[in-house]
Amino acid sequence: MSTAPSVQSLSSSVTQWISEHLKPIHDVHHIEGFSDVYLVTHGTPSQKCVLRVRSCEETERITCELRLLAYLRDHGVRVECGVPSPQEALTTIQADQPHLLVRYTFSEGQGRLNAHLRTDPHYRLMLSESEGFGFTLGSFHRVADEWVKSNSVSERRGFSLEHIQEKFPMAKQCLAPIVDEVLLGECEQKFWSCWHDLQALKLRDIPSEFGLCHRDCHMENTLFDKEGNATLIDWETCGFGFRTYDMGHYVLAFKHASKDDLNAFLRGYENGAQRKLHDAEALAMGKMAAMREMWGIACISLRSAKKPLDVQIKQKDYFEERLKYFLNV
Repeated sequence: MSTAPSVQSLSSSVTQWISEHLKPIHDVHHIEGFSDVYLVTHGTPSQKCVLRVRSCEETERITCELRLLAYLRDHGVRVECGVPSPQEALTTIQADQPHLLVRYTFSEGQGRLNAHLRTDPHYRLMLSESEGFGFTLGSFHRVADEWVKSNSVSERRGFSLEHIQEKFPMAKQCLAPIVDEVLLGECEQKFWSCWHDLQALKLRDIPSEFGLCHRDCHMENTLFDKEGNATLIDWETCGFGFRTYDMGHYVLAFKHASKDDLNAFLRGYENGAQRKLHDAEALAMGKMAAMREMWGIACISLRSAKKPLDVQIKQKDYFEERLKYFLNV
């Protein structure tokens, strides 16, 4: 009686590819998340690269992403980039199903743990870092507008307020059996208040407010060097959206930021974008920060809902902490 060949796990497939193609190996650090990431130190002399595991269904999108990142780098924007050779940047590996292994050059710098930012109200960036983050973000938005003019980019990964509006009722249904009813009701009130306020600001009428965005530029995806310069990494969610949604990540991370901190960030952004912010954009930032937090809660709650209820209930404290954070943004 013959037996079916065993299917190699994804992590084993990646490890095997690394051992065969990045000799000699000095160190491999595996970071699990929505997508698996491997930080590899290899070669002689020693060098580092980042490997991100993506779906083969995203091949066209990833190829477009790598072209964008190369263009941004060539125009002075500090971003993570694929290795120079397209043949080396994309590799198909076999596991339970085919996956893409995307190879990026290593970006120097230090990120900030989101968990620390949420629990320590006194944590803040240096003014140079706030300005550096704003400058890199503004530079990306400006240069991306130029890139779009000469490149065909699908809006299939566009992101609007309607996406959050559609997902919130589903998230509410998932959370209802787990979290405090009064807390969830207060969050619902705030959500719809922010929603109507943002609609009234008519952001789509502001030039340069809607365009290519990072959409996940939290502080773990932003690396700072000793001079305060910021490099943006992890572009998996990049797509069209409101620029104030990107900017809201600063407000979300540093809701207790001083006026000087916020002014440094805004000054950096305007210098990078080479334009003055519209009054409506300044008003929208805080509300977009709240919507960004609710989007994160919604995505995680929908994933959690696939688990048994007793497992979901164990996440009660986590979700209630996130909801309270949302109320205080």
